[in-house]
Amino acid sequence: MKKQKKSNWGGKRQNAGRKKSEITKKTVVVRVDEELITVIAELKEKYKSGCNIDDLIKVTNTQDELEALLTKQSNRNLELVLQRDKEHLQAVKLKGQVLSLKNTIKSQKEELEAMHHKIYDCQALKKDGGRCTRPAKLKTNWQGVEINVCIQHSKSNG
Repeated sequence: MKKQKKSNWGGKRQNAGRKKSEITKKTVVVRVDEELITVIAELKEKYKSGCNIDDLIKVTNTQDELEALLTKQSNRNLELVLQRDKEHLQAVKLKGQVLSLKNTIKSQKEELEAMHHKIYDCQALKKDGGRCTRPAKLKTNWQGVEINVCIQHSKSNG
């Protein structure tokens, strides 16, 4: 049988492989939910960057305070939105009232214009029973009542 010669390939060699870190710490394997992996990874990065472990715990404890503040702000925002909606509804109602009043003014102006025509138009009756539409130029006394009449009717009633 032939004797095998020792090979220099592979196997354990002195000073080979990754060097040990200067700071050696004990580590433990722990199972966590997938949702917590990102949080734990962030905490680990902060710890490795030199952040004190007590400061890391304080950061997670302030979360409750921040959530309370966030809830308070959300409630305030909701109050403001409800107040804005209430004021907007009131503004819409007022706008409707303004439009209604504008229409009332317009119809009253038209009615006033019609009344002016009744006063300043001839108030004499024509043969068919309708009123004369000519503008009144003169005043005449008709059965004890003073009325406005056009020139043509002042001649016939006079």
